[in-house]
Amino acid sequence: MKKNRLFLTIATVALMGLSTSWAHAQEDDVTDLSDTALNWQNSRCYGHVIQVKANQHVPSRIYFRESSTSSRYYYGDTEDPVLINAALHSLNGPTFVRIYSQFGCGGGTYVGGIYSIRVNP
Repeated sequence: MKKNRLFLTIATVALMGLSTSWAHAQEDDVTDLSDTALNWQNSRCYGHVIQVKANQHVPSRIYFRESSTSSRYYYGDTEDPVLINAALHSLNGPTFVRIYSQFGCGGGTYVGGIYSIRVNP
């Protein structure tokens, strides 16, 4: 039943066509979302999504890198179908994304939980 609901949610978002460039799980604006991030200024990463690994019972993983010539990639986890769909949408062509996450890209390759994804910022 959960699998059907997930696919129905993803299909609904796909039908909406992601008409806005801002896609995140909450209907709040950016200032409300900043309260959930540990360090808002240092928690954002810029780059291109290179792979999305969607799982059914565990958080899905989104892989991205800062530029097409970079050999270093980053990854974060999310269970939100809207964020997963935004990441999948950004795989089509050279789409630039801004990802807000728990740790940001300043440390290692794991950026923690992903709070929001902005497509073509």
